[in-house]
Amino acid sequence: MSYSNHVRICRGRDCAKRSAVIEQLKESLADFGPIGMVKCQDMCKGPVVIVRQGKNRFWFKRVRHASLIEDLRVFIEEGSMTRQLVGSLAKKK
Repeated sequence: MSYSNHVRICRGRDCAKRSAVIEQLKESLADFGPIGMVKCQDMCKGPVVIVRQGKNRFWFKRVRHASLIEDLRVFIEEGSMTRQLVGSLAKKK
């Protein structure tokens, strides 16, 4: 099965400290296909979630609260970002 969005979660040391949030992310975003775990993204503002839509990649930092996870779901489904989600955008180093 092919998915239009690919979701990855950083498994670096800082992100891994928030294992409960990572499990919540996996459960909440499972509808969009397999959730991959990736090596440290060198942002240390975890959990960091990477969403690939086509050729575009978006890095979101500090994805820790249910409201932000819900905003992330809406972004993946509809492509629109809330102000809160825009605030969590990060630039890859």
